[in-house]
Amino acid sequence: EAANSVTYSPEVSRLNEENNALMLNTLSLLIPVIVGFSLIFDLIIPLFNEGGQSIGKMIFKLEIITKDGYVLNKWRLIVRWISYLILDLLLGFVTFFGAFLISYTMMVFNKRGMVIHDYISGTRVVDKETTIRFRNAEEERKFNERVGVIQ
Repeated sequence: EAANSVTYSPEVSRLNEENNALMLNTLSLLIPVIVGFSLIFDLIIPLFNEGGQSIGKMIFKLEIITKDGYVLNKWRLIVRWISYLILDLLLGFVTFFGAFLISYTMMVFNKRGMVIHDYISGTRVVDKETTIRFRNAEEERKFNERVGVIQ
């Protein structure tokens, strides 16, 4: 019976409090590091590259366009990053990557491969070499007339 009972001593309570304080201090240092890396690699670098390309997207020849197939503007890229930061990184961290798993499971099971931050920002990631993108609806209309697409 003694083996099944739990004894709480002042020493155990003190160690638990120290452990909790250490975990909170670690989190308070880790979150700014995650946000900083994300800011540099997921926002600043893509802001200065055509098609919102991060280093990974450059390597795999991918780019970001609007869900309608138009060239991405900077504001939409910023909205995409903020929603990614909040939903996938920070909320994912709090939920032990549950939000991250839900988001990327969505990507696997939809035709356009869109994740939560793509839906929020109205964007999608495409193959840069095989996708036709337009600056606006007028450019798309002229292209469709030229190739004989009936709308």
